[in-house]
Amino acid sequence: MDHESACTGWDNTGCEGTPYCPPRCPRFFDKLGTPLLVLDTEDAGVDAESLLDLYDCGPQGHSMSYPPYRSRDGLAEWLTELRARARGFVALDGARPVGHAVFAPATGEEPEFGVFVDPDYRGRGIAGELLRHCIVHAAVDGHRALVMNVQANHRAMLALAEAHGFIVQDDDDSDEVYAFRNLRLPLAGSPDVDQIGLVPSAAGPS
Repeated sequence: MDHESACTGWDNTGCEGTPYCPPRCPRFFDKLGTPLLVLDTEDAGVDAESLLDLYDCGPQGHSMSYPPYRSRDGLAEWLTELRARARGFVALDGARPVGHAVFAPATGEEPEFGVFVDPDYRGRGIAGELLRHCIVHAAVDGHRALVMNVQANHRAMLALAEAHGFIVQDDDDSDEVYAFRNLRLPLAGSPDVDQIGLVPSAAGPS
């Protein structure tokens, strides 16, 4: 598929679905009305350098704890290891990756969710859509829950987690500089999981 042409020409508002549709429609409009595609990282045709460019955006683009490395070499090594053990999804604006989310390890009963969005695309609902894809695919893959480990002062990520039903398990204040909050989302009964198989017009808001 030509991702760029698909993003500019594919209107899914009247889609009735097919037996071959994925658990959640890959077509997504962000809060500015920009059409994006959300695809499995391994199926998206995104090369390693393009994904690395997403993360290598300078300290001003990073949250305080994610990603964990600042040098490009360090990021490359971390990202290679992460992709080897995780299932991931990428948000594409044309052929350009603007968001990436994973749950890892992909073989665990309760893998950990993580997400990173291009600084120029933040505040547009992309992290939430990537989270929805991870939730529904984790459920289809047979996982029991997703977990998150979030800095207690990371209000945007905590709000995102709360909006999707994550429950605070405990606060880890062992770090002398930053406290962390451990959260868990049971997948059984999740509103996002209940939307699996619904066509875009019937599913909840993106």
